[in-house]
Amino acid sequence: MAAFAAVCQVRVQQNTTPPTDDTVDNVMVDFLSELADVSGSSLPDFIRLVRGQTDEDPRPNKDLYELPTAPAAHLQDISDRWNAVVRDGVVPEWLPDRPHRQAHRPRNHGTIDDHLPQVWRHIRKGQKEGRYLIVRASLMDQ
Repeated sequence: MAAFAAVCQVRVQQNTTPPTDDTVDNVMVDFLSELADVSGSSLPDFIRLVRGQTDEDPRPNKDLYELPTAPAAHLQDISDRWNAVVRDGVVPEWLPDRPHRQAHRPRNHGTIDDHLPQVWRHIRKGQKEGRYLIVRASLMDQ
């Protein structure tokens, strides 16, 4: 990533106040957003770059490996589905028809406002561990 940033002439700003566990690292957000913007890459291409995906190794999650085809017939479907996730990531399967709109919100679907600190803490943890790529929302328009 540092070599790509140098080619694009984007420098990481020094973080004078390290982020807490409750706040995202805005310096990293700004750096990655600027790098994506300056590189001219589409957001999906930039995500592939950050993940380290190449033509030789297109796996989105480098910690997963394909399993050999299971010898037992009843396990072959499972190993095939696992290997598809390793190669392509999780591909959602959409219902053919949209469900009917609910007239009333279920009781357990309340406001998120009561849980925002926990949500931000979880997002920050994912950013810190490298599981979440957080960039400015304006990149969605590219």
